Amino acid sequence: MTIQTFYRLAVWLPLALPGVAAVVRAAFGPSVFPEPLKPIVGWLLGSLVYGGIPYALLALWATVRMGRLDEPEIRRLMFRAPFLMIGMFTLVWFVAGLSVGQPQFILLGPLAAFLIIPAGYGYMGFVLLIREQIGTRLR
Repeated sequence: MTIQTFYRLAVWLPLALPGVAAVVRAAFGPSVFPEPLKPIVGWLLGSLVYGGIPYALLALWATVRMGRLDEPEIRRLMFRAPFLMIGMFTLVWFVAGLSVGQPQFILLGPLAAFLIIPAGYGYMGFVLLIREQIGTRLR
C-alpha cells in the first residue's frame, strides 16, 4: 500500500466509524451498545448527522488532492484540516439556511468549532498512531 492510499483511506475514517455505529444501531437497536459506550455512540451519530455532508465534501477534495502530495505535505494538510472543516461546515450550513430562509445558520460554523477542533485532532491522533504502527511497510 502506498502512503497516499493509507491517508486516502484514513481521511474517510470520520464517516466510516459513525456509519458503522449507525448501521449496528439500526440493525440491533440502541440497547446493543453497553451503557459506557452510549455517549460515544451518540456523539458519533450526531457528528454524522450534522457534519456528514460538509465532511464528505472536504474528504472528497482531500482524497483527490493527496495523490500529488508526499507524506510531509499530507501531514501539513492534516493539521489544517479541522480549520478547513470549520469553513466547509459554515458554508454548507449557510447555504442550507438560505434555502429555508434562515441565513443565521451561518452562526453554526463558529459554534461548531468547539466540537470540530477536538474531534478533528482526535481523529488525526488516531491516524498518526496507526501510521506509527505500520512504520516502513508503506511505500
